[in-house]
Amino acid sequence: MKYRILFLTLSWIVSSYGNAQDLSTVVDDTVSNNPNVFTLVEVMPQFPGGDGARIMYLSQNIYYPRDAREKGIQGRVFITFVVDVDGKITDVKLLRGIGGGCDEVALNLVKNMPNWIPGRQRGKNVRVQFNMPISFRIEGLSSVPKWDDSYEKGNVFFDQQKYEKAIGRYSKSIKKKGSFFKEAYLNRGICKYHLGDMDGATTDMKKAIDLGARFNIEEQALIYFNMGNEYFDKKEYDKAIELYNESANLTPEDGNIYFNIGIVNFYLGNKEQACKDMHKAKELGKEGAGQIIGERCN
Repeated sequence: MKYRILFLTLSWIVSSYGNAQDLSTVVDDTVSNNPNVFTLVEVMPQFPGGDGARIMYLSQNIYYPRDAREKGIQGRVFITFVVDVDGKITDVKLLRGIGGGCDEVALNLVKNMPNWIPGRQRGKNVRVQFNMPISFRIEGLSSVPKWDDSYEKGNVFFDQQKYEKAIGRYSKSIKKKGSFFKEAYLNRGICKYHLGDMDGATTDMKKAIDLGARFNIEEQALIYFNMGNEYFDKKEYDKAIELYNESANLTPEDGNIYFNIGIVNFYLGNKEQACKDMHKAKELGKEGAGQIIGERCN
């Protein structure tokens, strides 16, 4: 998971000790347990030949496992991987599977892909994490519930990063309450997040959770975390801390989140709570929390 961690400048003085000075932040572009991996860059990685060539590769190499076909298993397998600076595919992992052998087929498809055109940030090739859904469908099998057509088309637009069109399709799914309308709330919220509509994203994603939508917890926590950063940059600290807390509820063992919650509480003048947050971050192994405690919590 990729985090931007907030830091207090050494020159900052807590308001109870004197006049507050301007605060600055330092961006830590890292991924937990996987340093120097980005999730969004100026130029995203691309399959050689573009999306059309990628779809062609998948269609020519995919096969339906016998076990899945006999049991009527179908759906989408989500794979995450890293495109390295030289375009090689590394760190291939399963995000969400459907079983019946489909997960293994999807993993092998990704592992055997040709080198991609690497992503670029500030003129340099960088390592980028990429998520890919791979669909398994059994034509003519009426005993398996069909996917909501609006939701499915929304997913196509989502994969193409056409977020406004995806929102339209997800909204239709929600209106007619198709089989995946709960997930439509979640994906619509993520689209709104990418388009900068933080309030709309928060509303949709909370609704998805309330309805019991199926999602990857770590990815959801990361999105809440990043939305918290967006509000922090706007100096809307109350909203920032609300989103950080949502992230902490999903992944309570991540010290990065409590560290940022502590920073925001310092901004809000809640020194006592901020110090508690920093102690929690330190207990969870967050580097730098101990230094803040020593400087600010005496």
